[in-house]
Amino acid sequence: MRARYSPASGMAMMIFILIGAPCVATVAVVRREAGGWRWALAQYAGLTVLAWIVSALAAQAWKLLA
Repeated sequence: MRARYSPASGMAMMIFILIGAPCVATVAVVRREAGGWRWALAQYAGLTVLAWIVSALAAQAWKLLA
């Protein structure tokens, strides 16, 4: 496992999972509460993009500081 993944990529994966897109149940609740798919899909996409950006920055910072 260590030969395939570096500590930086492991940390980036953990950050992505923490911030990343919510579960299907959360999307369904947002759709029901908001009255449509617009906010549910916006939440899903927004959190996925945010997770990708933060995890990429964290991996780069780890590599820079290591």
